[in-house]
Amino acid sequence: AQASYVFDGVTVRNAEDAGQPITLAGSIQTVDPSVLFADNGTIVVAAPVSGSGALTLSGNAININPVQFNSGANTWSGNLTMNPTASLVVNGVLNPGTGSVYNIRPRAAGVSNSISGTGSFTLAGTMNIDLSSVVLTAGASWNLVTLVPSYGAGFTVVDSAAVAGGFTAGPGAPGARVWTSGDGNYEFDEATGVLSFL
Repeated sequence: AQASYVFDGVTVRNAEDAGQPITLAGSIQTVDPSVLFADNGTIVVAAPVSGSGALTLSGNAININPVQFNSGANTWSGNLTMNPTASLVVNGVLNPGTGSVYNIRPRAAGVSNSISGTGSFTLAGTMNIDLSSVVLTAGASWNLVTLVPSYGAGFTVVDSAAVAGGFTAGPGAPGARVWTSGDGNYEFDEATGVLSFL
């Protein structure tokens, strides 16, 4: 029989010494805020997730590991918080709430936690781009979002470390806008998911 999980304030941690992934199969119901902690390796959520309890994705500050959602039957609608120590992979369906927060921390050129996958994903809420750890080089860029999401109408981009004077959206519909930092040094393009140093 497949396992049936109820997330009611739990932390699921991958502490596998060899860095192997762990897989959650069966079914998951979220009730209260819970954490998926990809500490030593990937957490693969193969089970369909339901409910509206909040989920936080966390991980290892040195070696960033992803939390991967593979089910196309997910009906979960809670808010998602992605910490800068984790990445998100969506290969199924995932539609988090409008209060979701995606904390992104670019470092050297091309190095960052990110949102990726081949599935269907609604990107709503706030993307906090922490520029305090950036190692600047001319023409540097970071692939922050490499799947093609549906952008929520209220999606915003924030300079969370107050390094670049905030971000302002350009004209266009969600998914087609370019966000420019207040100091003019950075752009985030919704269409490509790329953050660029100008």
